[in-house]
Amino acid sequence: MTKSYTHEQVTYGAKGRRWEFTAPNYQFATPTMPGGVITAHKVARVINGSHKRCDGMDNLARGKMSTIFHKAATAASRRIR
Repeated sequence: MTKSYTHEQVTYGAKGRRWEFTAPNYQFATPTMPGGVITAHKVARVINGSHKRCDGMDNLARGKMSTIFHKAATAASRRIR
């Protein structure tokens, strides 16, 4: 990873356009991150909260991550270039 971030028990970073998130019992990667590092920080907080609740990934976190990605992609598509 070129730049690595840590939020409590979640370590995440980018390799080009690909972002990888690693928690003790969970690993997630996405090919693109709409919104960049700001969105990545939000997703890391969601993953950490899920890890605290159930020591893994629950459906509340999956739904929240989907909402975060959708809102970031919508905002990026409406940007004037």
